[in-house]
Amino acid sequence: MNKKNITRIAFAIVILSFVLSTFVSLWSLRLMAQRNLQELSKSLASRIYESISNELTEPITVSGSMAHDSLLIQALTDEDKVGIEKTEKLMAEYLSGMKDAFNYEAAFLVSDSSMCYYSYGGINKQIDLEKNDRDQWYTRFVSSGKDYDLVVDRDELSQNQWTIFVNTRIVDSTGRLLG
Repeated sequence: MNKKNITRIAFAIVILSFVLSTFVSLWSLRLMAQRNLQELSKSLASRIYESISNELTEPITVSGSMAHDSLLIQALTDEDKVGIEKTEKLMAEYLSGMKDAFNYEAAFLVSDSSMCYYSYGGINKQIDLEKNDRDQWYTRFVSSGKDYDLVVDRDELSQNQWTIFVNTRIVDSTGRLLG
């Protein structure tokens, strides 16, 4: 073999080694990038879940506390005795206090006996299950048997903005539904 052939072979080996190492490096980088993307996706999903969970924990806890508030239960129990006007004033004060104390955009309550939709401003409307399809959320929640439920829907009282509602069942000591 002459010197030219040895040089050509050496040059071919160097070029082939370069191409092969470049290919292996790129393939390894691609695999690492895929693994990193999977880990990043898992981490991001976990952070989003934590963030949503943290945002909803307080309203769920407050709603549950309201449902077990003996004064609120008594007010709903006595609604027929004391009258709608007095109950409306009491509910408006109570719900306004909850809204302000926790810096919520709204606070509401539906009485099962009167079907009044109370908010921090008083009675906003009468729930009409037969004539208003938008009020069917109440029937769905009551018939679900759940203690509480989260519902994403448009809020009629806030220019139809998308809202997460925390619906919590309020019952008396005998288990009778109050709201």
